[in-house]
Formats: sequence, structure tokens, C-alpha cells
Amino acid sequence: MPQPPARSKGSRRRRLWELPSHAHCPVIGVCLPIEQLRKVLAKHLNGVPQHDEYELHCGAVQECSFRSATSEALQKALDARHSVAVRQCASATSAMQLADKWRAAVQAADIAGALWAVLTHARLSPALEMLVLHEVHMIQHQAGATQRADLGMLESLKQSCAQLTENLRRQELRAQQEQARLRKELDQQDAELVRHRGLILTKEAMILQLQSQNAELQNAAPELVRLRGQAQRADDLQERNRLLLRDMQALQVQLDEHKDELVKSLSQAQTSADFARQAPHGEAAQDLSGVNHVLCVGGRNASVAQYRKVVQEQGLRFTHHDGGLEQNQRELDANLAAADLVICQTGCLSHDAYWLVKDYCKRHKKRCVYLANPSLSSFIRVLKPNESRDGVRRVPVELD
Repeated sequence: MPQPPARSKGSRRRRLWELPSHAHCPVIGVCLPIEQLRKVLAKHLNGVPQHDEYELHCGAVQECSFRSATSEALQKALDARHSVAVRQCASATSAMQLADKWRAAVQAADIAGALWAVLTHARLSPALEMLVLHEVHMIQHQAGATQRADLGMLESLKQSCAQLTENLRRQELRAQQEQARLRKELDQQDAELVRHRGLILTKEAMILQLQSQNAELQNAAPELVRLRGQAQRADDLQERNRLLLRDMQALQVQLDEHKDELVKSLSQAQTSADFARQAPHGEAAQDLSGVNHVLCVGGRNASVAQYRKVVQEQGLRFTHHDGGLEQNQRELDANLAAADLVICQTGCLSHDAYWLVKDYCKRHKKRCVYLANPSLSSFIRVLKPNESRDGVRRVPVELD
């Protein structure tokens, strides 16, 4: 690989391929959005997968090491995107002034343009270059930690949303059951009210009949003595009727009050049911036949125990390699040879380890799944197959 030319002492800005190789990764990753990078590489590189952002990034970093049509296109795209920052830094005539502009950009949390303008500036000193690259490296770590925390919170919120949706469904069911119970009780009360009204009409007819008989007895003077007993009986029945009327009126008041309460309860139950009804209801699995040994490369160290538990629950053997972060990459070849299925966590391993896994699995036709999201839920979805509505198992293909 050609070495970058010696740093000029004139006013000419450095080109992308003249930067040290360890600066290419942060420049491409920070200074060019992935969509713009995709457009540039699509015009100059054939065969670069357009769906894999990591491979796009790695391909661009490799092209930056030497002058070519691709690196010149990247240089042009970076200059055009960050022309304002380049013009602002052009006034710096010393490394100290350039450092002041860099610190101002860091404080303003707008480092993309400043990074490109400072690294390509003719007055950039080795010490300032090292300082800028070190700070960008730490800023990327902090941004990654923030993103992982946000993803964890998002997963927690998704679980909470699912739980709330289930609770709403249960509340709607309970509201419907309560509504049905109240309607049944109201129907029973209406039937009881009709029955009591029938009794009242019967009693009123009996009173009229007794009153007529009493009048006839009074008109029959010769039989008055004999009929006194009947008159007394009529008085008793009339008193009973009065008491019945009083009880009926009291019962009518109670029935009306109870009916109002039932109607109010029914309205509240209907409102609760309508609210529950209007509330919002809220990777792909592998066929594990023939798989005895699963190798996970990369991922979060804190989640390795959970990865192991998920695999062992499927009755499979589990091995983990951290992708060259602490473990020796020489161990990775032996682990790859022993595995039947490889799960590659592309977001949490080194570039070298990624290319080693990809090349090995291609050469040996080893089954490999690439996960950009290192979450536990993504890992679980790879190992636990789903079924469609017709009961037929669907196994989506995520192989390289």
C-alpha cells in the first residue's frame, strides 16, 4: 500500500489519500452521511452491497488509502459538504489558531466539518492531529454508549406498550362483562316492576268490588245485622289495600332510585368500553435442524450469559468469541471450524474479525447470520422459529 506523502509546509491543503490510515475511518464515519457515501460508492465501486452499511464503510476506508477515482470522488464530496468549515479554517495561519477553531467546534457539538477542515489544513501539526483524532475517538465512544442506552430504553418502552395494550384488552373485556351484567339486572328490575303494577291493578279491582258489595249491604236493612260482619270484613280489606298501596308507593320509589343507579352504572360501563376500544393496540429465525453447535462472534459482554441460556434452551452447545476485543483472533479459526451455525454481531466486533468471519464462512460454506443490532431480542428471534397463521413454519433467509 503506498505511503502518504510527507506533509507540505506550504498553504496547500492535504488530500484524503494523504491523511494517515488511522484517520480514514473517523473521517468517513463522521464527515459523510451513509446515504451520501452510498451514492458516491455506487458510481465508482461495482459489487459493493447497497444494503450493508458496515461493508460500505469498510470499502470506503480501503479506497482512501491511495489515490483513485473513488478517493477523488470522496475528496470532492467532503469538500462540497464542508465548504463553509474549510473557508472558516482557511484564515488560521498557525497550529494554535487551528486548535482554537477545533475547540470551538467541539464546544458547539458540530465537529463533522471542523474535523475535515482541520485534518486537511496545511498548518496542522502532528500534536494537534493526534489530539483531534483522540478526541473524535472518545466522542464516538460516548455517542455509541448513548445510542445503546437509547436502544435499551426503546426496548423497555416496547415491552411496556405491549403490557399496556394487554391491560387495555382485559379492561375492555371486563367492561363488556360488567355491561352485560348490568343490562341483565336492569331487565330483571323492569320485569319485577311490571309484576308489581299488575298486583296493584288486581288490588284496585278488588277494592271496587268490595265497595259495591258494601253499598248493597247497607241498602238491605233487614239483612243489616247479618251483613255487618261482611262490612267489617270490607273495612279490613280496605285497610289492607291502603297498606298495600303505601307499600307499593314506597317500592315504586325504591325501584325508580335503583333504576337511576343502574342507568348511571350502565352509562359509565359503556364509556369505559368505548375508551378501551379506541385506545391504540399496539429478525428472522433459523431452521436449527442439523445444528448442534452455535458460535456467537461479538456482541455485548454483559449479554453473553443470556446468549448462552437462549442457545442451551434449544438443546445446543454454545461458544462465544468477542471478535478480537480481548480474545486472540487466532482462537477464532478453531471456533469457526467447530461451529454449525455462526451468529456475527456486526455492530460489536473489530473490522478484522468481521472480514475473517465473512471470508471463512464463504470459503467453507458455513451458515452465518449477521446481526447489526446486538440486542437480546434480535438474538432470540434468530434461534426461535415463528409460525404463520396457516400453521406452516416460515424460515426467513438471513444467510450471507
